[in-house]
Amino acid sequence: MLLNLKDPSAAEVLHRLVATCDVFAASVRYDGLTRLGFDYEAVKAIRPISSMCTEPATAPTALCGEPAYDDLIQSASGLADLLPRVDGDPTPRLIPTLVADKVSGLFMAQAITAALSTAEDGRGQFVEVPMLECITSFTLAEHLFGHV
Repeated sequence: MLLNLKDPSAAEVLHRLVATCDVFAASVRYDGLTRLGFDYEAVKAIRPISSMCTEPATAPTALCGEPAYDDLIQSASGLADLLPRVDGDPTPRLIPTLVADKVSGLFMAQAITAALSTAEDGRGQFVEVPMLECITSFTLAEHLFGHV
């Protein structure tokens, strides 16, 4: 289903869906969700035990409201600098898959699972899963910025 949330009737459809959900997850910038009337306070007003999970580009910084595209996150995290370290071609390149999107999605799934544990207590929570921090921590496990 595709909903244009700028259309009030489509927004009403999402409003009705949120009323039945334990989690509202979005990979849309939070500023956009706020403009559309689906920020955490609005979601919580619809369903108090609902948790909300968003996926900003970065943790709260000047870049937090910027778009989070896979290629931008690969580049900013240093991931695009890894191939030249192993194949001799000095040109930084993107990993030929949407690795930042996929890894961040896995982090979101784990965060949502943790957030659902609070629903038993009758409360929801707001969780952010910043893409840059997800892919950086994922990459650092092996590489530690070239120190290992």
